[in-house]
Amino acid sequence: MKPRWPMIVLCISVLAASTYSYPTKDEYVVFADNNQKSTVPIVDTTERPLAPVKMTDMRVRSEVALRYARTLVVTRVHNPDKRAQEVTYRMLLPETAFISGFTMILSGKSYKAYVKEKEEAKQIYTQAVSQGIGAAHIATKARDSNHFTVSVNVEGNTTAEFEMRYEEFLVRRNGLYNHAINLHPGAFVPKMEVVVHIKESQKITTLRVPELRTGNEVDATEKDPQNKIAAIQRGTNEREATITFTPDIKEQRRLAAIYVDKTKEKSSSEKYIGYSSDEEEDDDDNTVLGQFVVQYDVDRTDNNEILVNDGYFVHLLAPTSLTPLSKYVVFVLDTSGSMMGRKIVQLRNAMEAILSDLKPNDYFSIVEFNSDVKVHELKEADEEPSPTNSHYYSYFESRPSTPVTLVPSSPATAQNIAKAKVIVSRLNASGGTNIFSALDVALNLVQKGAQKKNETEPLPKAAAVAVTSTEATQKKGKELEPIIIFLTDGDPTVGETNTARIITSITEKNSGEKRAALYSLAFGEDADRTFLRKVSLRNEGFMRHIYEAADAALQLHDFYREVSSPLLSNVRF
Repeated sequence: MKPRWPMIVLCISVLAASTYSYPTKDEYVVFADNNQKSTVPIVDTTERPLAPVKMTDMRVRSEVALRYARTLVVTRVHNPDKRAQEVTYRMLLPETAFISGFTMILSGKSYKAYVKEKEEAKQIYTQAVSQGIGAAHIATKARDSNHFTVSVNVEGNTTAEFEMRYEEFLVRRNGLYNHAINLHPGAFVPKMEVVVHIKESQKITTLRVPELRTGNEVDATEKDPQNKIAAIQRGTNEREATITFTPDIKEQRRLAAIYVDKTKEKSSSEKYIGYSSDEEEDDDDNTVLGQFVVQYDVDRTDNNEILVNDGYFVHLLAPTSLTPLSKYVVFVLDTSGSMMGRKIVQLRNAMEAILSDLKPNDYFSIVEFNSDVKVHELKEADEEPSPTNSHYYSYFESRPSTPVTLVPSSPATAQNIAKAKVIVSRLNASGGTNIFSALDVALNLVQKGAQKKNETEPLPKAAAVAVTSTEATQKKGKELEPIIIFLTDGDPTVGETNTARIITSITEKNSGEKRAALYSLAFGEDADRTFLRKVSLRNEGFMRHIYEAADAALQLHDFYREVSSPLLSNVRF
Protein backbone atom coordinates (compact mmCIF):
# COMPACT_ATOMS: atom_id res chain seq x y z
CA MET A 1 0.00 0.00 0.00
CA LYS A 2 1.43 3.39 -0.95
CA PRO A 3 2.22 5.73 1.91
CA ARG A 4 0.17 8.88 2.04
CA TRP A 5 0.57 12.22 3.67
CA PRO A 6 -1.77 12.81 6.62
CA MET A 7 -3.47 16.10 6.02
CA ILE A 8 -5.67 18.33 8.07
CA VAL A 9 -7.83 21.07 6.67
CA LEU A 10 -9.11 23.89 8.81
CA CYS A 11 -11.60 26.53 7.71
CA ILE A 12 -11.81 29.40 10.14
CA SER A 13 -12.90 33.01 10.23
CA VAL A 14 -9.68 34.77 11.23
CA LEU A 15 -10.31 37.57 13.69
CA ALA A 16 -8.09 40.62 13.36
CA ALA A 17 -5.64 41.24 16.18
CA SER A 18 -7.67 44.05 17.65
CA THR A 19 -10.09 44.03 20.52
CA TYR A 20 -12.68 45.97 18.57
CA SER A 21 -12.21 44.52 15.08
CA TYR A 22 -14.24 41.64 13.77
CA PRO A 23 -14.26 39.48 10.64
CA THR A 24 -16.75 39.99 7.87
CA LYS A 25 -15.79 37.14 5.54
CA ASP A 26 -14.56 33.58 5.77
CA GLU A 27 -10.91 32.59 5.36
CA TYR A 28 -9.68 29.04 5.22
CA VAL A 29 -6.69 27.48 6.93
CA VAL A 30 -4.98 24.26 5.87
CA PHE A 31 -2.19 22.53 7.72
CA ALA A 32 -0.11 19.44 6.96
CA ASP A 33 2.87 17.51 8.35
CA ASN A 34 5.71 17.83 5.86
CA ASN A 35 8.13 15.63 7.80
CA GLN A 36 6.10 12.56 8.77
CA LYS A 37 4.33 9.98 6.66
CA SER A 38 1.70 7.42 7.55
CA THR A 39 -0.14 4.65 5.77
CA VAL A 40 -3.84 4.66 5.11
CA PRO A 41 -5.56 2.29 7.55
CA ILE A 42 -7.48 -0.69 6.25
CA VAL A 43 -11.08 0.41 5.91
CA ASP A 44 -13.64 -1.74 7.71
CA THR A 45 -16.56 -2.17 5.31
CA THR A 46 -18.91 -3.93 7.73
CA GLU A 47 -22.30 -2.41 8.42
CA ARG A 48 -22.14 -2.65 12.21
CA PRO A 49 -22.80 0.59 14.15
CA LEU A 50 -19.81 2.73 14.97
CA ALA A 51 -18.66 2.82 18.58
CA PRO A 52 -19.36 6.39 19.78
CA VAL A 53 -16.46 8.80 20.13
CA LYS A 54 -15.83 9.80 23.74
CA MET A 55 -14.50 13.07 25.13
CA THR A 56 -11.91 12.12 27.75
CA ASP A 57 -10.86 15.46 29.18
CA MET A 58 -11.12 19.22 28.79
CA ARG A 59 -8.60 21.64 30.28
CA VAL A 60 -8.80 25.43 30.21
CA ARG A 61 -5.90 27.59 31.32
CA SER A 62 -6.26 31.37 31.27
CA GLU A 63 -3.49 33.82 32.13
CA VAL A 64 -4.72 37.34 32.92
CA ALA A 65 -2.04 40.01 33.17
CA LEU A 66 -2.68 43.76 33.22
CA ARG A 67 -6.33 43.29 32.16
CA TYR A 68 -5.32 41.17 29.16
CA ALA A 69 -6.31 37.49 28.99
CA ARG A 70 -4.62 34.67 27.07
CA THR A 71 -6.64 31.46 27.12
CA LEU A 72 -5.74 27.92 26.06
CA VAL A 73 -8.51 25.32 25.65
CA VAL A 74 -7.28 21.72 25.32
CA THR A 75 -9.84 19.03 24.44
CA ARG A 76 -9.19 15.32 23.87
CA VAL A 77 -11.53 12.83 22.18
CA HIS A 78 -10.99 9.10 21.63
CA ASN A 79 -12.30 6.97 18.75
CA PRO A 80 -12.58 3.39 20.14
CA ASP A 81 -13.78 1.96 16.82
CA LYS A 82 -11.50 0.36 14.23
CA ARG A 83 -12.96 2.57 11.55
CA ALA A 84 -12.33 6.27 11.07
CA GLN A 85 -15.32 8.47 11.81
CA GLU A 86 -16.14 12.14 11.63
CA VAL A 87 -16.55 14.13 14.81
CA THR A 88 -17.84 17.70 15.11
CA TYR A 89 -16.06 20.06 17.51
CA ARG A 90 -17.81 23.34 18.28
CA MET A 91 -16.34 26.46 19.83
CA LEU A 92 -17.82 29.70 21.10
CA LEU A 93 -15.39 32.51 21.84
CA PRO A 94 -16.09 35.74 23.72
CA GLU A 95 -17.41 38.49 21.47
CA THR A 96 -14.21 40.57 21.66
CA ALA A 97 -11.66 37.73 21.51
CA PHE A 98 -9.39 36.86 18.59
CA ILE A 99 -7.79 33.52 17.77
CA SER A 100 -4.00 33.41 18.16
CA GLY A 101 -3.43 29.74 17.36
CA PHE A 102 -5.01 26.38 16.61
CA THR A 103 -3.24 23.03 16.73
CA MET A 104 -4.45 19.48 16.20
CA ILE A 105 -2.55 16.47 17.56
CA LEU A 106 -3.24 13.08 15.96
CA SER A 107 -1.40 9.96 17.13
CA GLY A 108 1.23 12.10 18.83
CA LYS A 109 1.89 14.26 15.75
CA SER A 110 1.24 17.99 15.87
CA TYR A 111 -0.27 19.93 12.97
CA LYS A 112 -0.40 23.71 12.80
CA ALA A 113 -2.29 26.01 10.48
CA TYR A 114 -1.65 27.94 7.29
CA VAL A 115 -4.07 29.67 4.95
CA LYS A 116 -5.62 28.22 1.79
CA GLU A 117 -8.42 29.42 -0.47
CA LYS A 118 -11.90 28.21 0.39
CA GLU A 119 -12.46 25.83 -2.52
CA GLU A 120 -8.96 24.34 -2.37
CA ALA A 121 -9.25 23.74 1.36
CA LYS A 122 -12.61 22.04 0.97
CA GLN A 123 -11.28 19.82 -1.82
CA ILE A 124 -8.25 18.73 0.22
CA TYR A 125 -10.47 17.88 3.17
CA THR A 126 -12.89 15.85 1.04
CA GLN A 127 -10.05 13.84 -0.50
CA ALA A 128 -8.52 13.13 2.92
CA VAL A 129 -11.82 11.89 4.35
CA SER A 130 -12.45 9.61 1.36
CA GLN A 131 -9.04 8.01 1.96
CA GLY A 132 -9.60 7.51 5.70
CA ILE A 133 -6.93 10.05 6.63
CA GLY A 134 -7.25 12.26 9.71
CA ALA A 135 -8.52 15.67 8.64
CA ALA A 136 -10.32 18.71 9.96
CA HIS A 137 -12.45 21.39 8.34
CA ILE A 138 -13.94 24.40 10.10
CA ALA A 139 -17.01 26.16 8.69
CA THR A 140 -17.66 29.62 10.09
CA LYS A 141 -20.39 32.22 10.02
CA ALA A 142 -19.06 35.68 9.18
CA ARG A 143 -22.23 37.18 10.61
CA ASP A 144 -21.69 35.30 13.87
CA SER A 145 -17.94 35.55 14.06
CA ASN A 146 -17.36 34.02 17.48
CA HIS A 147 -19.14 30.75 16.64
CA PHE A 148 -17.55 28.13 14.42
CA THR A 149 -17.53 24.37 13.87
CA VAL A 150 -14.65 21.97 13.21
CA SER A 151 -15.44 18.75 11.34
CA VAL A 152 -12.75 16.19 12.19
CA ASN A 153 -12.13 12.77 10.64
CA VAL A 154 -10.55 10.74 13.48
CA GLU A 155 -8.82 7.48 12.54
CA GLY A 156 -9.73 4.25 14.32
CA ASN A 157 -8.35 3.48 17.78
CA THR A 158 -6.72 6.90 18.08
CA THR A 159 -7.03 9.99 20.23
CA ALA A 160 -7.41 13.48 18.79
CA GLU A 161 -6.37 16.57 20.72
CA PHE A 162 -7.42 20.12 19.90
CA GLU A 163 -5.59 23.15 21.25
CA MET A 164 -7.31 26.49 20.72
CA ARG A 165 -5.61 29.70 21.84
CA TYR A 166 -7.40 33.02 21.94
CA GLU A 167 -6.79 36.42 23.49
CA GLU A 168 -8.92 39.34 24.62
CA PHE A 169 -8.64 42.68 26.35
CA LEU A 170 -10.87 42.82 29.42
CA VAL A 171 -13.11 45.88 29.57
CA ARG A 172 -14.27 47.34 32.88
CA ARG A 173 -18.07 47.32 33.05
CA ASN A 174 -20.09 48.63 35.97
CA GLY A 175 -16.98 48.81 38.14
CA LEU A 176 -15.60 45.32 37.44
CA TYR A 177 -13.52 43.41 34.89
CA ASN A 178 -15.40 40.35 33.64
CA HIS A 179 -13.53 37.34 32.26
CA ALA A 180 -15.96 34.76 30.82
CA ILE A 181 -15.03 31.24 29.69
CA ASN A 182 -17.58 29.13 27.83
CA LEU A 183 -17.99 25.59 29.17
CA HIS A 184 -20.17 23.81 26.64
CA PRO A 185 -18.35 20.51 26.08
CA GLY A 186 -21.21 18.66 24.41
CA ALA A 187 -20.68 15.65 26.69
CA PHE A 188 -20.04 14.93 30.33
CA VAL A 189 -16.26 14.93 30.71
CA PRO A 190 -14.49 12.63 33.20
CA LYS A 191 -11.65 15.14 33.58
CA MET A 192 -12.55 18.83 33.44
CA GLU A 193 -10.47 21.63 34.90
CA VAL A 194 -10.52 25.41 34.56
CA VAL A 195 -7.63 27.45 35.96
CA VAL A 196 -7.58 31.26 35.83
CA HIS A 197 -4.42 33.00 37.04
CA ILE A 198 -4.57 36.77 37.54
CA LYS A 199 -1.46 38.91 37.90
CA GLU A 200 -1.86 42.68 38.18
CA SER A 201 0.42 45.61 38.92
CA GLN A 202 -2.01 46.93 41.55
CA LYS A 203 -3.64 45.15 44.49
CA ILE A 204 -6.73 43.10 43.63
CA THR A 205 -9.46 44.66 45.76
CA THR A 206 -12.49 42.72 44.55
CA LEU A 207 -12.56 39.10 43.37
CA ARG A 208 -15.76 37.16 42.76
CA VAL A 209 -16.66 33.92 41.02
CA PRO A 210 -20.46 33.76 40.61
CA GLU A 211 -22.45 30.68 39.69
CA LEU A 212 -22.23 29.66 36.04
CA ARG A 213 -24.50 31.79 33.89
CA THR A 214 -26.45 30.81 30.80
CA GLY A 215 -24.69 33.10 28.33
CA ASN A 216 -26.60 36.38 28.53
CA GLU A 217 -25.00 39.76 29.12
CA VAL A 218 -26.29 40.38 32.63
CA ASP A 219 -23.32 40.75 34.97
CA ALA A 220 -23.55 39.15 38.39
CA THR A 221 -23.44 41.37 41.49
CA GLU A 222 -22.32 40.79 45.07
CA LYS A 223 -25.90 39.75 45.87
CA ASP A 224 -25.80 36.83 43.43
CA PRO A 225 -24.78 33.36 44.71
CA GLN A 226 -21.09 32.52 44.43
CA ASN A 227 -19.61 29.38 42.88
CA LYS A 228 -19.11 26.93 45.76
CA ILE A 229 -16.96 24.55 43.70
CA ALA A 230 -14.43 27.17 42.59
CA ALA A 231 -11.34 27.45 44.82
CA ILE A 232 -9.73 30.89 45.16
CA GLN A 233 -6.12 31.25 46.26
CA ARG A 234 -4.71 34.76 46.70
CA GLY A 235 -1.03 35.62 46.49
CA THR A 236 0.83 37.05 49.47
CA ASN A 237 1.40 40.34 47.65
CA GLU A 238 -2.36 40.73 46.98
CA ARG A 239 -1.57 41.31 43.30
CA GLU A 240 -2.05 37.71 42.21
CA ALA A 241 -4.84 35.17 42.49
CA THR A 242 -5.54 31.70 41.13
CA ILE A 243 -9.05 30.35 40.63
CA THR A 244 -9.50 26.61 40.07
CA PHE A 245 -12.76 24.96 39.01
CA THR A 246 -12.92 21.16 38.69
CA PRO A 247 -16.52 19.94 38.38
CA ASP A 248 -16.96 16.18 38.54
CA ILE A 249 -19.61 14.29 36.55
CA LYS A 250 -22.22 14.80 39.28
CA GLU A 251 -21.66 18.56 39.31
CA GLN A 252 -21.71 18.70 35.50
CA ARG A 253 -25.08 16.95 35.46
CA ARG A 254 -26.44 19.46 37.98
CA LEU A 255 -25.19 22.43 35.96
CA ALA A 256 -26.51 20.96 32.71
CA ALA A 257 -29.95 20.46 34.28
CA ILE A 258 -30.01 24.09 35.43
CA TYR A 259 -29.02 25.25 31.96
CA VAL A 260 -31.77 23.19 30.31
CA ASP A 261 -34.37 24.59 32.72
CA LYS A 262 -33.31 28.17 31.98
CA THR A 263 -33.20 27.77 28.21
CA LYS A 264 -36.35 25.79 27.44
CA GLU A 265 -37.91 28.83 25.81
CA LYS A 266 -34.84 29.85 23.81
CA SER A 267 -34.71 29.48 20.08
CA SER A 268 -33.13 26.42 18.47
CA SER A 269 -30.27 28.61 17.22
CA GLU A 270 -28.67 28.83 20.68
CA LYS A 271 -24.87 28.80 20.44
CA TYR A 272 -22.77 26.25 22.22
CA ILE A 273 -19.22 24.95 22.38
CA GLY A 274 -18.07 21.35 22.35
CA TYR A 275 -17.98 18.27 20.19
CA SER A 276 -20.34 15.53 19.13
CA SER A 277 -20.38 12.56 16.83
CA ASP A 278 -23.07 12.36 14.21
CA GLU A 279 -25.17 10.05 16.38
CA GLU A 280 -25.03 12.38 19.40
CA GLU A 281 -25.65 15.63 17.56
CA ASP A 282 -29.15 16.11 18.95
CA ASP A 283 -28.09 15.67 22.58
CA ASP A 284 -25.67 18.59 22.80
CA ASP A 285 -28.06 20.93 24.56
CA ASN A 286 -28.25 18.50 27.50
CA THR A 287 -24.53 18.89 28.21
CA VAL A 288 -24.20 22.67 28.07
CA LEU A 289 -22.86 23.91 31.40
CA GLY A 290 -22.78 27.68 30.85
CA GLN A 291 -20.24 30.47 31.30
CA PHE A 292 -17.59 30.40 34.00
CA VAL A 293 -17.07 34.04 34.99
CA VAL A 294 -14.37 35.68 37.07
CA GLN A 295 -15.01 39.26 38.18
CA TYR A 296 -12.35 41.46 39.70
CA ASP A 297 -11.15 45.02 40.21
CA VAL A 298 -7.88 46.60 41.29
CA ASP A 299 -6.89 49.35 43.69
CA ARG A 300 -7.51 52.78 42.18
CA THR A 301 -6.02 55.06 44.80
CA ASP A 302 -4.00 56.87 42.14
CA ASN A 303 -6.96 56.96 39.69
CA ASN A 304 -4.70 56.22 36.73
CA GLU A 305 -1.82 53.96 35.74
CA ILE A 306 0.66 53.87 32.86
CA LEU A 307 2.09 50.48 31.85
CA VAL A 308 5.10 50.13 29.52
CA ASN A 309 6.29 46.90 27.89
CA ASP A 310 8.45 46.20 24.80
CA GLY A 311 8.20 49.77 23.59
CA TYR A 312 4.40 49.92 23.93
CA PHE A 313 2.39 51.65 26.63
CA VAL A 314 -1.17 51.76 27.87
CA HIS A 315 -2.71 54.43 30.06
CA LEU A 316 -5.49 53.09 32.30
CA LEU A 317 -7.76 55.82 33.64
CA ALA A 318 -10.81 55.32 35.86
CA PRO A 319 -11.48 58.58 37.73
CA THR A 320 -13.74 58.32 40.77
CA SER A 321 -14.13 62.00 41.66
CA LEU A 322 -15.62 63.25 38.39
CA THR A 323 -19.30 64.14 38.27
CA PRO A 324 -21.19 62.38 35.45
CA LEU A 325 -21.97 64.69 32.54
CA SER A 326 -25.55 65.64 31.81
CA LYS A 327 -26.77 63.90 28.69
CA TYR A 328 -29.39 64.03 25.98
CA VAL A 329 -30.54 60.48 25.27
CA VAL A 330 -32.44 59.61 22.10
CA PHE A 331 -34.06 56.19 22.39
CA VAL A 332 -34.59 54.69 18.91
CA LEU A 333 -36.89 51.69 19.35
CA ASP A 334 -37.78 49.08 16.73
CA THR A 335 -41.50 48.22 16.80
CA SER A 336 -41.65 46.37 13.48
CA GLY A 337 -43.75 43.24 13.07
CA SER A 338 -40.88 40.94 14.03
CA MET A 339 -40.90 42.45 17.53
CA MET A 340 -44.34 41.01 18.14
CA GLY A 341 -44.96 38.86 21.20
CA ARG A 342 -42.41 38.47 24.00
CA LYS A 343 -39.90 40.91 22.47
CA ILE A 344 -42.20 43.92 22.58
CA VAL A 345 -43.23 43.07 26.15
CA GLN A 346 -39.58 42.86 27.20
CA LEU A 347 -38.85 46.15 25.46
CA ARG A 348 -41.64 47.87 27.41
CA ASN A 349 -40.40 46.43 30.71
CA ALA A 350 -36.80 47.40 30.02
CA MET A 351 -37.69 50.95 28.98
CA GLU A 352 -39.70 51.50 32.15
CA ALA A 353 -36.64 50.60 34.23
CA ILE A 354 -34.29 52.65 32.03
CA LEU A 355 -36.48 55.75 32.19
CA SER A 356 -36.37 55.54 35.98
CA ASP A 357 -32.56 55.71 35.81
CA LEU A 358 -32.46 59.08 34.03
CA LYS A 359 -30.86 61.83 36.10
CA PRO A 360 -32.67 65.13 36.87
CA ASN A 361 -30.30 67.09 34.59
CA ASP A 362 -30.79 64.72 31.65
CA TYR A 363 -33.02 65.19 28.60
CA PHE A 364 -34.57 62.54 26.43
CA SER A 365 -36.57 61.79 23.29
CA ILE A 366 -38.36 58.60 22.25
CA VAL A 367 -38.23 57.67 18.56
CA GLU A 368 -40.35 54.72 17.46
CA PHE A 369 -39.83 53.17 14.05
CA ASN A 370 -41.30 50.44 11.88
CA SER A 371 -42.26 51.28 8.30
CA ASP A 372 -42.62 54.85 9.54
CA VAL A 373 -40.69 56.93 12.07
CA LYS A 374 -42.34 58.85 14.88
CA VAL A 375 -40.97 61.15 17.57
CA HIS A 376 -43.31 60.85 20.53
CA GLU A 377 -44.73 63.86 22.37
CA LEU A 378 -45.34 63.47 26.08
CA LYS A 379 -48.83 64.91 25.76
CA GLU A 380 -49.81 61.62 24.09
CA ALA A 381 -49.88 60.09 27.57
CA ASP A 382 -52.96 62.19 28.39
CA GLU A 383 -54.78 61.05 25.25
CA GLU A 384 -56.69 57.86 24.56
CA PRO A 385 -54.46 55.15 23.05
CA SER A 386 -54.92 54.36 19.37
CA PRO A 387 -56.62 51.03 18.60
CA THR A 388 -54.20 48.23 17.73
CA ASN A 389 -54.46 46.18 14.57
CA SER A 390 -54.91 42.43 14.42
CA HIS A 391 -51.69 40.40 14.74
CA TYR A 392 -51.82 39.15 11.18
CA TYR A 393 -52.37 42.57 9.69
CA SER A 394 -49.86 44.27 11.98
CA TYR A 395 -47.06 41.96 11.00
CA PHE A 396 -47.44 42.29 7.27
CA GLU A 397 -48.77 45.81 6.82
CA SER A 398 -46.63 48.33 4.97
CA ARG A 399 -47.85 51.88 5.30
CA PRO A 400 -46.72 54.82 3.18
CA SER A 401 -44.17 57.06 4.86
CA THR A 402 -45.51 60.12 6.67
CA PRO A 403 -43.67 63.37 7.48
CA VAL A 404 -41.78 63.34 10.77
CA THR A 405 -42.23 66.14 13.29
CA LEU A 406 -39.07 66.81 15.28
CA VAL A 407 -40.54 67.22 18.74
CA PRO A 408 -38.21 69.01 21.20
CA SER A 409 -36.64 66.89 23.91
CA SER A 410 -38.01 66.66 27.44
CA PRO A 411 -36.23 67.16 30.76
CA ALA A 412 -36.12 64.06 32.93
CA THR A 413 -38.52 65.31 35.59
CA ALA A 414 -40.64 62.88 37.58
CA GLN A 415 -43.76 64.04 35.74
CA ASN A 416 -42.20 63.64 32.29
CA ILE A 417 -40.78 60.21 33.12
CA ALA A 418 -44.21 59.06 34.27
CA LYS A 419 -45.73 60.21 30.97
CA ALA A 420 -42.96 58.55 28.98
CA LYS A 421 -43.67 55.26 30.76
CA VAL A 422 -47.31 55.47 29.69
CA ILE A 423 -46.23 55.99 26.07
CA VAL A 424 -43.78 53.08 26.24
CA SER A 425 -46.44 50.79 27.71
CA ARG A 426 -48.54 51.36 24.58
CA LEU A 427 -45.88 50.36 22.05
CA ASN A 428 -47.10 47.71 19.61
CA ALA A 429 -45.35 45.77 16.85
CA SER A 430 -46.33 46.31 13.21
CA GLY A 431 -44.92 46.99 9.76
CA GLY A 432 -41.42 46.86 8.30
CA THR A 433 -38.00 48.07 9.49
CA ASN A 434 -36.97 51.55 8.36
CA ILE A 435 -33.56 51.74 10.03
CA PHE A 436 -32.01 54.52 7.95
CA SER A 437 -34.87 56.98 8.47
CA ALA A 438 -34.93 56.22 12.20
CA LEU A 439 -31.22 56.97 12.67
CA ASP A 440 -31.48 60.00 10.39
CA VAL A 441 -34.28 61.43 12.54
CA ALA A 442 -32.30 60.70 15.71
CA LEU A 443 -29.33 62.67 14.38
CA ASN A 444 -31.64 65.52 13.37
CA LEU A 445 -32.85 65.69 16.97
CA VAL A 446 -29.28 65.66 18.27
CA GLN A 447 -28.16 68.37 15.87
CA LYS A 448 -31.10 70.65 16.66
CA GLY A 449 -30.32 70.22 20.33
CA ALA A 450 -32.60 70.37 23.31
CA GLN A 451 -32.70 74.17 23.22
CA LYS A 452 -34.11 74.56 19.70
CA LYS A 453 -37.74 74.27 18.77
CA ASN A 454 -39.07 72.75 15.58
CA GLU A 455 -38.80 75.28 12.77
CA THR A 456 -42.27 74.69 11.32
CA GLU A 457 -44.33 73.72 14.37
CA PRO A 458 -45.23 75.97 17.32
CA LEU A 459 -43.29 75.07 20.46
CA PRO A 460 -45.50 73.39 23.09
CA LYS A 461 -45.63 75.05 26.51
CA ALA A 462 -43.98 72.09 28.24
CA ALA A 463 -41.21 72.06 25.66
CA ALA A 464 -40.66 75.80 26.12
CA VAL A 465 -39.90 75.15 29.78
CA ALA A 466 -37.38 72.52 28.69
CA VAL A 467 -35.79 74.99 26.26
CA THR A 468 -35.38 77.65 28.94
CA SER A 469 -33.93 75.15 31.39
CA THR A 470 -31.52 73.76 28.82
CA GLU A 471 -30.27 77.18 27.77
CA ALA A 472 -29.64 78.05 31.41
CA THR A 473 -27.73 74.80 31.84
CA GLN A 474 -25.56 75.47 28.81
CA LYS A 475 -24.82 79.02 29.97
CA LYS A 476 -23.35 77.47 33.10
CA GLY A 477 -20.98 75.51 30.90
CA LYS A 478 -22.76 72.18 31.33
CA GLU A 479 -23.39 70.99 27.80
CA LEU A 480 -25.50 67.94 27.19
CA GLU A 481 -23.69 64.87 25.90
CA PRO A 482 -25.69 63.35 23.00
CA ILE A 483 -26.28 59.58 23.20
CA ILE A 484 -28.35 57.45 20.83
CA ILE A 485 -29.62 54.09 22.14
CA PHE A 486 -30.65 52.12 19.04
CA LEU A 487 -32.46 48.80 19.40
CA THR A 488 -33.50 46.52 16.54
CA ASP A 489 -34.08 42.82 15.94
CA GLY A 490 -33.76 42.62 12.17
CA ASP A 491 -32.41 43.93 8.88
CA PRO A 492 -33.50 47.11 7.08
CA THR A 493 -36.53 46.29 4.91
CA VAL A 494 -38.05 49.73 4.20
CA GLY A 495 -36.42 52.77 2.61
CA GLU A 496 -32.65 52.48 2.23
CA THR A 497 -31.79 48.80 2.67
CA ASN A 498 -28.12 48.81 1.62
CA THR A 499 -26.25 48.60 4.93
CA ALA A 500 -22.99 49.99 3.50
CA ARG A 501 -24.76 53.13 2.30
CA ILE A 502 -26.56 53.46 5.64
CA ILE A 503 -23.25 53.33 7.52
CA THR A 504 -21.64 55.89 5.21
CA SER A 505 -24.57 58.32 5.31
CA ILE A 506 -25.06 58.16 9.08
CA THR A 507 -21.33 58.55 9.77
CA GLU A 508 -21.07 61.56 7.44
CA LYS A 509 -24.07 63.21 9.06
CA ASN A 510 -22.82 62.53 12.59
CA SER A 511 -19.77 64.75 12.16
CA GLY A 512 -18.40 67.84 13.81
CA GLU A 513 -17.01 68.45 17.27
CA LYS A 514 -20.11 67.28 19.13
CA ARG A 515 -20.69 63.80 17.70
CA ALA A 516 -23.36 61.59 19.17
CA ALA A 517 -22.32 58.24 20.61
CA LEU A 518 -24.39 55.57 18.86
CA TYR A 519 -24.94 52.38 20.88
CA SER A 520 -26.64 49.53 19.05
CA LEU A 521 -28.54 46.70 20.70
CA ALA A 522 -29.00 43.60 18.53
CA PHE A 523 -32.11 41.91 19.90
CA GLY A 524 -32.19 38.15 19.21
CA GLU A 525 -30.53 36.06 16.53
CA ASP A 526 -31.97 37.74 13.41
CA ALA A 527 -30.39 41.17 13.82
CA ASP A 528 -27.50 41.96 11.47
CA ARG A 529 -24.79 42.26 14.11
CA THR A 530 -22.01 42.90 11.59
CA PHE A 531 -23.86 45.97 10.32
CA LEU A 532 -24.79 47.19 13.81
CA ARG A 533 -21.24 46.72 15.05
CA LYS A 534 -19.79 48.74 12.17
CA VAL A 535 -22.24 51.63 12.40
CA SER A 536 -21.64 51.91 16.16
CA LEU A 537 -17.85 51.68 16.03
CA ARG A 538 -17.74 54.43 13.41
CA ASN A 539 -19.95 56.64 15.58
CA GLU A 540 -18.26 56.65 19.00
CA GLY A 541 -20.19 53.65 20.35
CA PHE A 542 -20.34 49.87 20.33
CA MET A 543 -22.77 47.02 19.73
CA ARG A 544 -24.16 44.63 22.29
CA HIS A 545 -26.05 41.40 21.61
CA ILE A 546 -29.22 40.99 23.66
CA TYR A 547 -30.12 37.32 23.90
CA GLU A 548 -33.75 36.49 23.22
CA ALA A 549 -34.35 34.87 26.59
CA ALA A 550 -36.55 35.26 29.63
CA ASP A 551 -34.16 37.85 31.12
CA ALA A 552 -33.85 40.06 28.02
CA ALA A 553 -35.36 43.03 29.87
CA LEU A 554 -32.61 42.71 32.50
CA GLN A 555 -29.99 42.57 29.75
CA LEU A 556 -31.30 45.82 28.25
CA HIS A 557 -31.31 47.55 31.62
CA ASP A 558 -27.84 46.24 32.45
CA PHE A 559 -26.51 47.60 29.16
CA TYR A 560 -27.96 51.05 29.84
CA ARG A 561 -26.17 51.15 33.18
CA GLU A 562 -22.87 50.83 31.29
CA VAL A 563 -23.38 53.92 29.14
CA SER A 564 -25.61 56.11 31.29
CA SER A 565 -22.87 57.97 33.21
CA PRO A 566 -20.39 59.60 30.79
CA LEU A 567 -17.49 61.26 32.62
CA LEU A 568 -15.37 62.64 29.76
CA SER A 569 -16.08 63.60 26.17
CA ASN A 570 -14.02 64.56 23.11
CA VAL A 571 -10.85 63.12 24.65
CA ARG A 572 -7.86 63.70 22.37
CA PHE A 573 -4.27 62.39 22.54
